[in-house]
Amino acid sequence: MLTNRDASPLVVETAELLTSEVVTNAIVHAASGPDLVVRIARSRVRVEVQDTSPSVPARQYAGPLSTSGRGMAIVDDLAKDWGVEHVPEGKRVWFELAFSTSPRPFWRRGGGFS
Repeated sequence: MLTNRDASPLVVETAELLTSEVVTNAIVHAASGPDLVVRIARSRVRVEVQDTSPSVPARQYAGPLSTSGRGMAIVDDLAKDWGVEHVPEGKRVWFELAFSTSPRPFWRRGGGFS
């Protein structure tokens, strides 16, 4: 979806990573099949993952040998913003990334581009 809109590779990779983190949290901690919604507007992409648990995820500080506990820290560090909305069926965890397009080359006389 983002590559079709000429999103920069960094935005695409970051969206994939953070989506994986919040979906995994929903599956592991909420023990439910999450619903995923991706919204693209003007200058941002918003990913929402809804599950049936009312428990709110929190950033943890995992030790160097811990095998888990880094997901929301990654989301917190890389997302422009993120949060949790309580809904009647559980909660919706969302994050937003700044949406930037790959720069188009500017062709000029004499060959080359800048």
